[in-house]
Amino acid sequence: MTGSSHRFLAVVAAAAGVVAGCGGTGSHAPAGQSAATTSSAPPPVSRADPVTLVPTASEVSTLIKPASRPTRHDQRLTSSTVSSAFASRVPASQRLASGAAELDITGRNGTFLYVHVFEFRSVASAQSLAATFLSSTRLGAGHGQPSGAPGQEGQASSQPYGHHREVSVRYAFREQNVLAYVELDGPRGRFSLADAIRVAAIQDRHVKAALS
Repeated sequence: MTGSSHRFLAVVAAAAGVVAGCGGTGSHAPAGQSAATTSSAPPPVSRADPVTLVPTASEVSTLIKPASRPTRHDQRLTSSTVSSAFASRVPASQRLASGAAELDITGRNGTFLYVHVFEFRSVASAQSLAATFLSSTRLGAGHGQPSGAPGQEGQASSQPYGHHREVSVRYAFREQNVLAYVELDGPRGRFSLADAIRVAAIQDRHVKAALS
């Protein structure tokens, strides 16, 4: 075979390799669609002031009426603020969270409502701490996530106190980059888990309205 023949075959082989690389399946966008548009969009997150994600006293007035002025305010991300919600992962929660807020209502006849919310910088950050959060905030008896309860992850729980004459009911959940829990305390039979979930649903609507 002559030198010119060798050169011709090398050119043909190289061209075939380029065609194979450009025309292979499984790594290219459909015709008319760029590769950039095939990548999934980042998950929506809340960048709202955390206190706006907490229900107002008027929104929960059918469940509990304040006997004194309710407190609804932002919280600083100190170790004492996050310790009860994140146990041994306090440093990570302080580093990854972007804000926190709470609502406290003292009602009549020994009734109380507590709502706490923690907003994170990303969905991945909230996901990485969700299991710790749900475990740390669970009361004595865990009930899982009831059907239809708000949140992408959730945990309902309850616990008696005061010689079993009173009961705390709590629902903790994650929605995108937000971790939150609702607790209602009062005489036995005064509140149910369904009531805590109703308040959580209000909060969940606030979170979803803030997603972008």
